[in-house]
Amino acid sequence: MIDTASGPIRAITVYCASSNAMDQHYLDLASEAGRAIADQGLELVYGGGSVGMMGRAADAALAAGGRVRGIITRDLVEYEVAHHGVTSLQIVETMHARKQAMTGAGDAFFVLPGGFGTLDETMEAITWKQLRIHSRPIVIVNSRGYFDTLLQFFQEAVDRRFIHENNLRLFDVATTIDEAFMCLENQRMPAPETDALWRAPRP
Repeated sequence: MIDTASGPIRAITVYCASSNAMDQHYLDLASEAGRAIADQGLELVYGGGSVGMMGRAADAALAAGGRVRGIITRDLVEYEVAHHGVTSLQIVETMHARKQAMTGAGDAFFVLPGGFGTLDETMEAITWKQLRIHSRPIVIVNSRGYFDTLLQFFQEAVDRRFIHENNLRLFDVATTIDEAFMCLENQRMPAPETDALWRAPRP
């Protein structure tokens, strides 16, 4: 268990791709994440699939003796090939229910490379933290610069005054799984209140 400013971490929700099409490096990264979470004595919470990076993370955690909780929609059981070998498989009816369950089950979030689904989950976790629905750590694992352009977009949004610069503190960025765990141990506190400043008329 890892103790952080927002409380003890017993489970980490991992967002990542369900595809096998990417470079082997990213599949290995998912395996490393699953194994490291298990080695820390933590539960892996993820999207419930048995293929792609999701499957690699789950398999590695299980092989290391870890606990794995998969959460998947009924419609995706076949499409993402639900992993029936995990410790717990929760089947829900909608994507909204899936995201809510994944958010609720994790004490921290690791964002690994992925596509639209991963980005959807990530933006919701960050937005909910901005709105103070939760205060849990979020770490974007920017392996091999995968998220460089996304992070550049965030800065562009700050420069154009669509995002307050303080809200870039809602998440941390790491380049490796080891660095991601270091971010948890040195977790940033929630961003300061910005609403009054941000909603004031521009001079």
